[in-house]
Amino acid sequence: MYERAHGIIDRQSIGKGRFWRRHDPHAFDSMIDAARGRAGATGDAAEWLAALILQAPRAVSAQRQMDKHPHGYHDKQARLYELIDFNDTYVSTVLALEEREFATFNDETKRLMDRFCRHVGSPCLTSEQWEAITHGLSREISVYRGALKLGYTARMTSRREDAMGVDMVVTDAEGRSINLDIKTRSSFHFRLQELHREGRVSELEREEAEQFGHSTVVNGHGHEAVTTTLLRIDEETYGRTIDFELERLEPLQLSIEQIFSLFSQ
Repeated sequence: MYERAHGIIDRQSIGKGRFWRRHDPHAFDSMIDAARGRAGATGDAAEWLAALILQAPRAVSAQRQMDKHPHGYHDKQARLYELIDFNDTYVSTVLALEEREFATFNDETKRLMDRFCRHVGSPCLTSEQWEAITHGLSREISVYRGALKLGYTARMTSRREDAMGVDMVVTDAEGRSINLDIKTRSSFHFRLQELHREGRVSELEREEAEQFGHSTVVNGHGHEAVTTTLLRIDEETYGRTIDFELERLEPLQLSIEQIFSLFSQ
């Protein structure tokens, strides 16, 4: 698969140093769109991986801008969408893999992305940045795969839904659906603090959320408002995330049932 992905990129005839010399984060936009289109049509893991590698320089540029200006700048939303597109492609690639390929995927993908970035003259994602990206996405994928194993219907969300704080939609046998925003322990904690400062959750609601590991909020306004549930995935409760799988599914079953019950009251 990795050799086929590398071959797909080689066929693009991309000149050495083409990207960074021009300081153009959109140099490969048309290639990326075409690659994602082929991957979406075929569902082939190598096609998805090629699309992911082609996006690496643009993701690096967007991540550097986000890190440099953490409090915002004029085109922040465009950069955010570029990172979400990169994350979406990562998820699509993983879901197209055979399970035997899970264990080596992150290391092999980082190696190929670094190779491509160096070829076109772009900086690479640092090990810390890559770990931060894959750490969160691995949990999302593990919850998604866990929900399917538990008998629910699940789908990962579109870019616009993701920007509104929805990682996936889980539907039960009765046709009821919930939106989930998967959080690590620290991101869940700090998001609750932020919601409390904004007056969107009370102190009691914040304390209960910390106790039970989930909190339902409304993002957006008017007809664009979206109800979503922050779900904390921590090792103490669910075990480690190993090769895109939670060690323990029973707590996930309980959490999902609790969330559905809240909407039935």
